[in-house]
Amino acid sequence: MHTRKFTRRLGVIAGCWLVASFGLAGGLHAIETPDDAYHKAVAAYVEAAANQVNAIRAQVDAESRNGSEATRKRYADVYDRLTQCDKLIAQLRSADTSDFDPRKKDFETTLHEAIAALEAARKAAGS
Repeated sequence: MHTRKFTRRLGVIAGCWLVASFGLAGGLHAIETPDDAYHKAVAAYVEAAANQVNAIRAQVDAESRNGSEATRKRYADVYDRLTQCDKLIAQLRSADTSDFDPRKKDFETTLHEAIAALEAARKAAGS
């Protein structure tokens, strides 16, 4: 009688141990390393940056599409800056951890210049 209880308890304990150990082992695979988290953050930043540049480009296209030659000239600087942004985004995609921050700074500076050029082109169109 005691042997049956002992065997049953041992079976329950062993079953719990197996479930816990496989669950823990499965959970260890789900834990991100710092490198994985960094690369995901970089990918998210680059994707958002590309979307922002594309949105600005769409605005410039809409504003200058049916414009005169003078209108296209006003927006030429904006297009040049957006082209530089595209090149910097490509560099961000391939940058390693030591190069990412300086390239990100260059991108953000160029993006701010593009936005300033867009505002200047809009102001010149209004005057």
